Amino acid sequence: MDQARYIVAVLMIVALPPSIGSWFLIHPFVRFWRRLGIVAAYSVIYSLLISACLLLWNFRALLVGADLGFEPLLLALALPAAVGGPSSRAAGAGY
Repeated sequence: MDQARYIVAVLMIVALPPSIGSWFLIHPFVRFWRRLGIVAAYSVIYSLLISACLLLWNFRALLVGADLGFEPLLLALALPAAVGGPSSRAAGAGY
């Protein structure tokens, strides 16, 4: 269980921020990327994305931090929120 939590944490720390950042790199400058061409645009964007992932990978121990363990009480509090959020959103979708 400890290793599974660590793997998920590292994947979130390494992949999520560059992925979100790539959205902000692509969409405001869509005309520029279209003028540049698909191969050049993807080359620039993915080289920046991979560079950011590698940089975060090098600092993963610092970014993930200490393992605080598993707390059943926190899981019991989080499950109703995780289940109730999407269901309340679906209930209010008609408004």
